[in-house]
Amino acid sequence: MEFFRNFRDNFHNFIPREISRRRLYVLETNEKAIIEVAAGHNNFQRQRIMNTYEYLYSRKLMDDLKDELGGFFLDTISALFIPAHLYLANLLHQSLCNHKLNRAIAVEIGCTRTTTQMKAIMNAYRITFCNTLERDVMVKVVKGIFGLMLQSLLCSPRDEQISETDMLIEKHVDLIIKDSNGIEEVSHNVALFEKLFIGHSWRHIGAVIDQIGARLGGNGHFVETQIIYNGNIPSDIKNMLLTILKISRNTQWYFAEKLHDALHSSKPDYRTIVRIIVSRSEIDLSDICYEYKKQYGHPLTFDIRKICRGDYCHLLTSLLSE
Repeated sequence: MEFFRNFRDNFHNFIPREISRRRLYVLETNEKAIIEVAAGHNNFQRQRIMNTYEYLYSRKLMDDLKDELGGFFLDTISALFIPAHLYLANLLHQSLCNHKLNRAIAVEIGCTRTTTQMKAIMNAYRITFCNTLERDVMVKVVKGIFGLMLQSLLCSPRDEQISETDMLIEKHVDLIIKDSNGIEEVSHNVALFEKLFIGHSWRHIGAVIDQIGARLGGNGHFVETQIIYNGNIPSDIKNMLLTILKISRNTQWYFAEKLHDALHSSKPDYRTIVRIIVSRSEIDLSDICYEYKKQYGHPLTFDIRKICRGDYCHLLTSLLSE
């Protein structure tokens, strides 16, 4: 699209007379320019680009892109041009309301966003879907203990600035080790789950988990192993506890592992690849790439190029290199 070439070359001095609507239809879509504009600007700037496009042509940019693009390339471009908080609100709604999708996406969002980010996401959710996130979690979508835990994870504030004392860490450790089945008990006791995992910093939670392993004589993976091999813990809660454990230790490593699994499964999970790269692109994507290379011995871009193809591949690698 000529629009993207002009915007790419002269973003700050862009003026309407440089482009005519007619030329957009005469010329073939320039995917390279679209990739450079999408990857070369942040989410806020992309909103300005869309507003400028609509001002010039009285049409929505995404409507025209949908007419000319397709596949996972279009999915990624669409995700990049949606306001970040609205994109995550949409993901939450899909995760909660579509029974074919894994609730793990909702758990992931609740564990990896700050309180400020979650407030923006919850507000976008309410405006877009005419209902509160709290209500959808409990009444419309998820019931039982898992629903209560998920509601707390998504809707309760978490203060990462608080520096909890060693005394509180020991107190929380004691809540688990006083019972021979303490780890299993967390999966059945909402009050205990909230006492341990809601409102506290991830550093505190990580310290508690490490101390539990040390006190019970296990190695660094003791708690994780206890969760994985306990058949009495429901699968959805098991996934939630494992996600909490991994996030408390290293958020970037958690996402690196998710990307590796998505790329190397028998059928590549392209939606997970898009979700992680887009949603973390302005937060910690470079750190995720670092953890990926550290763990697997080669860059993330190497596996992206091996698994993905065409403009979709070029867009992802451009985002990873920014």
